[in-house]
Amino acid sequence: MSFHVDYKKSTSELCSIAVKHGCFRSKTRKMQLCHPYTLFYNSLFKDKRDHQLVIAELGIRDGATLLMWNEYFSRSMLYGFESNIQLVNAFENNFSNDRMKVNHIDAKNQSSIAQAFHAVGMQYDLIIGNSSPIFDDHIKIIRDAYSYLKPGGMLIIENVQNIYLEKDYIKELKSVLAMFQDYYFITMTHQNRISDNSKNSNNDKLFVLVKEGAEPIFKNKKKMTIITPSMRPNNLITVYDSINFDYVDEWIIVYDGSKISENPNLFAHAKNGKIKEYIHTSEGISGNPQRNYALDHVQNDDTYLYFVDDDNVIHQDLYQLLDILDDGKMYTFDQERRLNGDCIELGRIDTAMVLIDFKLCKDSRWILNEYAADFYFFNECYQKNKNHWIYFNNVFCTYNKLPR
Repeated sequence: MSFHVDYKKSTSELCSIAVKHGCFRSKTRKMQLCHPYTLFYNSLFKDKRDHQLVIAELGIRDGATLLMWNEYFSRSMLYGFESNIQLVNAFENNFSNDRMKVNHIDAKNQSSIAQAFHAVGMQYDLIIGNSSPIFDDHIKIIRDAYSYLKPGGMLIIENVQNIYLEKDYIKELKSVLAMFQDYYFITMTHQNRISDNSKNSNNDKLFVLVKEGAEPIFKNKKKMTIITPSMRPNNLITVYDSINFDYVDEWIIVYDGSKISENPNLFAHAKNGKIKEYIHTSEGISGNPQRNYALDHVQNDDTYLYFVDDDNVIHQDLYQLLDILDDGKMYTFDQERRLNGDCIELGRIDTAMVLIDFKLCKDSRWILNEYAADFYFFNECYQKNKNHWIYFNNVFCTYNKLPR
């Protein structure tokens, strides 16, 4: 999987912490070189901030990143590895404490990486490689570091340059990737991106790998509530088959009482307890009254909201996005063979192209007699939350897949 994300004006708490310590990983840093990594990292790590983790970073530079992690992960052990002995000594003299330890290492020497990791004698929840932008160095780090990663732990390679092909990473690491349950690339765009074509402006990209053997240590816990207005109940079994209920709080189905005389209760015997079926009749068109009725019956405020009509299904790649969601955001993405989600304009945004934190839209409702009510609903949410919008340039939804 390869994600392509535009963080727009969005920020996170980790962005602010990074700026405080002068770390280049925050897109809000008011200097030439900056990366938007902290936005992505906040979405991955937020649920584990207060846990006692063991974290390694290859390449500490001036130590700003270790200081950022030290504040963010306030109960974790941090181990830095750096090839420049002067930087190691400077950090030890100025910053080292009981939770931050630095070690000398040569990231270009594979045996040196193994020796340093072995000498420390730890298994890590998280390893971040920030020591080199070179393809061969990335390969060496992954091959040598994965055995020191806990089952379910995460290995992240930063500064992946666009001149290197993703398929070359996969080909070169074929035997090692069998040790990982998941891996993906994520390319990021941000408002402070350097405009030239130097190597420093073409490496806002990460390679993320999750080791096999246990549930992922870092995974978004928040789930989604699906809302489906229905006047075609015959399609709902197919919609049901597209839903992975591990990612779902509720599926709220509201039948159109003007088309269906009584609640068919198709899923009354479903064992997961997550399907709620209602019937509702009121003035309006295109399922808008039924969507509003469902919004009034959402049980969990701490959920993401997703609208799926009964002539559509859920794109299976959407679940991979759900693994890396942050709180309090509005996400848009592309529709299969039809629309791109990079702008919220009339005729350019469709019902299933938006995933939004319910707290951002709980007071908004669909216009009852408006065919383009999806645009007006999402535009109202956007106007209230412009600084929380994130766009994924990936196809995560389909359009009219089922009979109408």
